[in-house]
Amino acid sequence: MGVHKGLVALVIGMAVLIVIGLIAVAWGLVSKSGDADFSGIVNGGPAGSFGNVDVPLAEGESILSALPSAGRVVVHIQSRQGPERLVILDPVTGGITGQFTFKAP
Repeated sequence: MGVHKGLVALVIGMAVLIVIGLIAVAWGLVSKSGDADFSGIVNGGPAGSFGNVDVPLAEGESILSALPSAGRVVVHIQSRQGPERLVILDPVTGGITGQFTFKAP
């Protein structure tokens, strides 16, 4: 019977260590989520509303896609007459950061 008591004590000790580890992980996540550098789900997104933003499209242009990328929104614009372009928008300020125009040589 002595072997069973030792095994039970070992299992209980391991369970206590697992619970302590989970508590440490949870505490670390909660304490880290309050930091300014932490970009978790709670702190994600724009700080406030920026209103309506007009992105100019030339005659015959249409939007193929708009995808979020590294804190920006990349809008792929296709044109029937002219070159295609990518417009990069800042979702926090609503401003146009820049654009890439693709022209055939």
